[in-house]
Amino acid sequence: MSFKTIFIITVSVLFTVVLMNNTEEINFWFFGNTSIPKLAILGVVFFLGLIIGFMAGRPSRKQK
Repeated sequence: MSFKTIFIITVSVLFTVVLMNNTEEINFWFFGNTSIPKLAILGVVFFLGLIIGFMAGRPSRKQK
């Protein structure tokens, strides 16, 4: 297995453990008071981070 595969598996397992330990609801103000589980907020922030990190880490296209 390559380092990249082991790293992705490790991050996925750690992410799952963190999400499963944060299931309580919190009050979130976004256009009014709403009760949202921490699970949803952490998941959205994690995937936004993945998308932004992927876009920032791509090599730029060189114009000919």
